[in-house]
Amino acid sequence: MRGFTLIEILLAVAVLVVIAGSTIGLSWTTVRVTALDRATEEVVELLRSAHWQAMLGVLDQPHGVYRQGSVITHYVGPSFANRLSTHDRIVTLPVEITATGAAEIIFAVRTGRIGAPAGITLERPGSNPRTITVNIGGIVDW
Repeated sequence: MRGFTLIEILLAVAVLVVIAGSTIGLSWTTVRVTALDRATEEVVELLRSAHWQAMLGVLDQPHGVYRQGSVITHYVGPSFANRLSTHDRIVTLPVEITATGAAEIIFAVRTGRIGAPAGITLERPGSNPRTITVNIGGIVDW
């Protein structure tokens, strides 16, 4: 007789199911981490852009970053309330990512310095939080 027995076929199917199940789990974890990493990179880029534009004296105004819920805005002006809103650059975080920490970070004209060290933490359920820090000299790190 040639062919496979029912036991051999069931065993092969069971092995394939286990492999597929572990692959799906790993890929889901990767998707969650990738979304958090992408959001972190966007916020870091926004902060660094505000820092450099303040140092270069763009529009001869301070530049700042304002966080309100899942919306983070790079603005030009002495404060978010007194900004030149036509120059706003906005990043909206995915709904599953929450941001906490400093609500407003203002970079001084020409020096790029801030009043006190600040940080923003991004979190997503099932992933390690990412904390972005800005030192008094305006240097952004994560």
